[in-house]
Amino acid sequence: MTQNSTEQNSSSAKIYGQSGALKDLLRKIADPKINTLEDALQFRKNYSNARRKMLADSVAEIKLQVSKMVTELNQLKHQRDEAIKSKSEEQNQTIARLEGELTDPHQWRNFFAAFYFKIKRWAQENKIKKYRIKSQKHINAVTSSYAKRIASMADKINKTSGSIQALAEERISHELRKV
Repeated sequence: MTQNSTEQNSSSAKIYGQSGALKDLLRKIADPKINTLEDALQFRKNYSNARRKMLADSVAEIKLQVSKMVTELNQLKHQRDEAIKSKSEEQNQTIARLEGELTDPHQWRNFFAAFYFKIKRWAQENKIKKYRIKSQKHINAVTSSYAKRIASMADKINKTSGSIQALAEERISHELRKV
């Protein structure tokens, strides 16, 4: 009898089922995981932790992407250096071959033969000079495509690194709107 009398003396009303306000709240939430007021209160309590975790995960993912971009940038620089080295060696071998073909006009005692070979040597030296100039243009052509890609990658890395927090928040904003 004492237990029954304490139930009758309590000043709060007992509601069986769901109140109209709770039904409206749950309908607005429209999440199948939230069915009771306790679920809604627990969600509210855990929301800031969930948001922080999502943001931290997103930041970590962006930092990983930046790390991958830095690795790719270093690979591009290495490829560029290898291409320059290869092209330079090729050009140097050709120049060495051309210089080896130079004629020595002093070995000829005949005036006309010596004159002919002086002109030939002059023409060969001009050919070597032009080839050196052309050689540098070939090297520049090889490196220009790498230079553009390297500059683009470096710019992308700088932009991403400078705004990691903003990018992370932007990435999770859609998920947060769903939540």
